[in-house]
Amino acid sequence: TYRKFAAGTLVDAENGYNPIEEITAGMMVYVHNPDTGETTLKEVVWSIVFVKRMCKKSCGTMYEN
Repeated sequence: TYRKFAAGTLVDAENGYNPIEEITAGMMVYVHNPDTGETTLKEVVWSIVFVKRMCKKSCGTMYEN
């Protein structure tokens, strides 16, 4: 399961708080399980960045993809 976070969201990592866009695979971050109340340090396995682009159609209107 993955969640989307806005750029600039701070993540509590082993080396302090980092903006989400600077978190990469291999870094250690704190994760919280709301069911157990446990907070542990885990390795980031992968990350993905979604980039919003604005494109212009031939009719001149703008749309996102």
